Amino acid sequence: MAWKLKPATDGTADTTTDQAGGDAAGDVTGDDANPYGGLATQGTVTVVQGTNQTTPDVTIKTNETWVNDGAKWLVDNNKADGTTALAALTKYINDADLTYDEGQLVNQVIKEFGTPPDGVSGTGIVGSKPAQKQITPPGYHTVTGNFDNTYMRLAGLYFGANSATEKNDLIQADPHNLSVGDGPFPNGTKIYIPAYHPPKWYVPTAPISKASAASKNGITRQQLDIFNNGPKYNGLVTIPKGYQLRVG
Repeated sequence: MAWKLKPATDGTADTTTDQAGGDAAGDVTGDDANPYGGLATQGTVTVVQGTNQTTPDVTIKTNETWVNDGAKWLVDNNKADGTTALAALTKYINDADLTYDEGQLVNQVIKEFGTPPDGVSGTGIVGSKPAQKQITPPGYHTVTGNFDNTYMRLAGLYFGANSATEKNDLIQADPHNLSVGDGPFPNGTKIYIPAYHPPKWYVPTAPISKASAASKNGITRQQLDIFNNGPKYNGLVTIPKGYQLRVG
């Protein structure tokens, strides 16, 4: 190894090579104290960060993000349109009352994502399950709740109209329930639903008694009373000329 020696103070360079090794500690002083100082460094040093050192993006979950995520999931899975989904979930976190169908949507989101992260007080009321047709008339319908527990409500369900005419059709066809009026009937009560037919009317050309009007049309007086049940008819003693009577 060749060593570079400091020049003499008089400027004369000594180029003698130290063959014996010499005292290196004594030869290295001043600017040469760092034997690598003359080495130039070039290029770029890249430090690779380990995967366990990466800081992931963190999304803070709130009730609002729960609503948005839930609504998107409902739409993506064809369970509701966006407006319906957002309305149901927003009403839920705000403790507003829900319809039965809205409650079903909320339950599906809770099953998928869990309950809202901020919680809800749970003061909202979920509506009862809407009545469903159980048969194609004629046949028996079994009462299940508040939407099918009267003749009037059943008339609306099966006949599409809940006027006195349709209600009286049901009462007429279901004589074993006459004593209870129009309900409400307890859950489990079986109500006979007749096949729908257009009403049959009779208009007397002269005053006539109720019994005679019933007999003339082939029905009983009780049937006539049921078909025409109402304050106006019930207040009559004799049916006047031109009065429209339901007889079938």
